[in-house]
Amino acid sequence: MPLARVVDYLNDRLHELHPHARLRDEARFALADGSLHAEIADCRLTPYQVPVVDAGDGRVFGYCGRYVAVGATGRRLSPKSLYGRAREAADVVFLDRFVRTFYALQHLNQGRDADERLIAPVHLRHLSAVPEQHGLVFEDLIARLGLSPSQVVLRIDGPALHQDPHVRSAAASFARRGYRLAATRIDPWAVDWALLEELGVRWVTPSLAAVHELNRHGLLGNWTRRARARRIPVWLPEAPATTPLPLDDARNVGIELVERADSPAEAELAVAL
Repeated sequence: MPLARVVDYLNDRLHELHPHARLRDEARFALADGSLHAEIADCRLTPYQVPVVDAGDGRVFGYCGRYVAVGATGRRLSPKSLYGRAREAADVVFLDRFVRTFYALQHLNQGRDADERLIAPVHLRHLSAVPEQHGLVFEDLIARLGLSPSQVVLRIDGPALHQDPHVRSAAASFARRGYRLAATRIDPWAVDWALLEELGVRWVTPSLAAVHELNRHGLLGNWTRRARARRIPVWLPEAPATTPLPLDDARNVGIELVERADSPAEAELAVAL
């Protein structure tokens, strides 16, 4: 199916699935001259992707979905500010699915290989607003793009996984459907490895500050080895260009995946804006 028809279908389907969401009437995907963008409320979203590579061989593991948001005045906005427009639970659910579907559309538009996974976050407010069957609707949406849950990595907040039973239930539901899970913002000194293993978490991502602190105390290698022993290896988050960790260094301390800092696509967008 041509991508333009897929875009039209997903616009209609998202509208149909969220009858109580106010934002559904203010949001749409658009394709012009092969370039994808989205509009929601008074914002225009332009997508880009950040590659995640295997520290062992430099092979691309997948791509993190990102976007640049620009308001009506032309000012660049924080992606997080978009959720300020979602006041009701129905709008949060709609917006989170809209954004993840946007990432999936861009993944398709870039012609990624089947083994280059789509990586997308799940907003905590979405998890709280949906009572059960997490991942079912998104599975239906991405099927139109030729994607299956096994080709998608969902990033879920690590502290919430440890503290909130509903978030744990949601994670387990995602895992049962075949999505791969990465726990973010992990506190290296307070990890319940057995819990994460039980929930089906495949990777852990500590903050860069935690990584640097572990490294400063000579503990990073021990911690990453402990993670690998539990079959939940470490994924290094995106680092600023001024403080990157070379792949050789990441590999030497046992880190499995590394996000590439300062995507060229983002730099090009920044210049264009």
